[in-house]
Amino acid sequence: MKNKSDIWKLANSIVRITKQAELTGLFTDTRELLECQNCGLMEDIAAEGNLMTYKRNVMNNDEAQKDSYLRFIPTDNANIFICPQCGNCVELSDKETGQ
Repeated sequence: MKNKSDIWKLANSIVRITKQAELTGLFTDTRELLECQNCGLMEDIAAEGNLMTYKRNVMNNDEAQKDSYLRFIPTDNANIFICPQCGNCVELSDKETGQ
């Protein structure tokens, strides 16, 4: 079995890599994708793995979805985000957070 020092080094590396991926716009699958029930802004993942947002009604058109470049704003509560379009609170359900 590896010693605790090796495990801590590995865990710290994973955290660092995840933060770097998020900074470059990649979705790291640490939570479910968000959707605002008020205005219809929703998250999706582009083919390259980048997080994107667009209005729900665009999904029904034959046009390709275009990123609005709006991003849901995290709050002090890890389960609550603010919609950048309308200011509505979007909460992850217990199912989405794995609790």
